[in-house]
Amino acid sequence: TIRSATRERFEELQGRLIRQIAEENRASLGDELQAQAQCTIDILVRNLFERTADIGFLATDEVLTAYATDTTSMSRETVEQRLAHYASFYSVYQAIQVFDAQLVRVASHPSTGAGDESLSISDRQFLNTVLQSDSAYTEHYGRVGFFDAHAPSLVYAKRLLADGQPVGVLCLQFRIADELPSIFGVLLDDGRDSSVVLALLD
Repeated sequence: TIRSATRERFEELQGRLIRQIAEENRASLGDELQAQAQCTIDILVRNLFERTADIGFLATDEVLTAYATDTTSMSRETVEQRLAHYASFYSVYQAIQVFDAQLVRVASHPSTGAGDESLSISDRQFLNTVLQSDSAYTEHYGRVGFFDAHAPSLVYAKRLLADGQPVGVLCLQFRIADELPSIFGVLLDDGRDSSVVLALLD
């Protein structure tokens, strides 16, 4: 009948409209999630790139360079107060350590005491590689005994130069464990947006 044919056409049209609305909503949600994911990566990359500038700047500190060259030039306490000031200003760093050209730790924040007795073979190899490198910075993620022998650290390192000669190594331990929760917290409105899960995969 005409009535049933009309009803069928109406139901078909209604179905098409519902499918179109659902597809548009899904596409919109996909765009929104992709933007959130891209924003997460962009913030992380930007923040890590800023660390490369930090190590380059701090490695030019004449006080650190002078002390690595000659530890009798000033007190260790003076140098470690300077490191503490850096750590308070650059709060993204968990620890800072300074080694001389013989790879002896001469200053640190938090203070750990001088000496190279705790350095493993792999730690010495890492520091020696940095000491010999003219790269703008060295970025390393893994277990580094002089920071934390039990968990991986993200370390930014650079050699210290005096009159063009390597006199030591500066190492910064970045708070990577705090970084992603902080980024996720901002993007997920501190947990109030419970409809989205953010995860970083290798």
